[in-house]
Amino acid sequence: VLATMGNRRWGFYFARGGLIGFEPTTGKLDFHFPFRAKKLESVNASNPVVVGETVFITESYGPGSAVLRIKDGGYDVLRRDESRRGQSMSSHFMTPIYLDGYLYGSSGQSSGAAELRAVEYNSGKIMWSEPGLGRCTMIYADGNLIVFSERGRILMVEATPERFHVLADGTPIRAETPGAHTRSGTAASPRRSAGEMRTDEAGGTPPVSGTSGAGRPLLAYPSWSPPVLAHGLLYLRGKGRLACFSLRAP
Repeated sequence: VLATMGNRRWGFYFARGGLIGFEPTTGKLDFHFPFRAKKLESVNASNPVVVGETVFITESYGPGSAVLRIKDGGYDVLRRDESRRGQSMSSHFMTPIYLDGYLYGSSGQSSGAAELRAVEYNSGKIMWSEPGLGRCTMIYADGNLIVFSERGRILMVEATPERFHVLADGTPIRAETPGAHTRSGTAASPRRSAGEMRTDEAGGTPPVSGTSGAGRPLLAYPSWSPPVLAHGLLYLRGKGRLACFSLRAP
């Protein structure tokens, strides 16, 4: 991740052994902040998140998360999770999204333990935490979070620290739908408009489902690739299949 802080450019690389800060033109090393689990079979798979003069890092096998203030030649640790229990954010492979003083991300190593969370950036206070979705990736668009779970669920969630609020539930359609390519490894392009998503019209949270109707979902586990939104088209990838959904207004 490249960033400008003060009067210079920085490069930040979250390697297996921790966060590396370097000068991107020459490659000169400025610092190495050790940050990894004691377990050999562990990874640091989330990208650093740059916020002003600080950098946030997170992993799910041990240390959890930390915020560093960057300075010439080094860093100061502003906060870090002190123990395995009560960690504010422990993302496995997704990179949390920073917005207006809060982080939104999937916290937890395993599918069963993962929770979608909103966390206050400066303090690490958990504002809300929603279990039951498994590990998720997400993007921010037009004031909302498009959340994609590893089992093919797709939700539009309001980007607010006040509460977990589902605005729309557009579960992936079945692969057998006419017009969709069903051969493994090819792209499927079922066009579903935003008007076809089940919305929160009554003020409650709609149920979350991995399929629409009987059978397997179009996008099967593991769906670990982050969503991509371009020109009103939402691209999602599950096991062996890429799908495109239209979010354009009718």
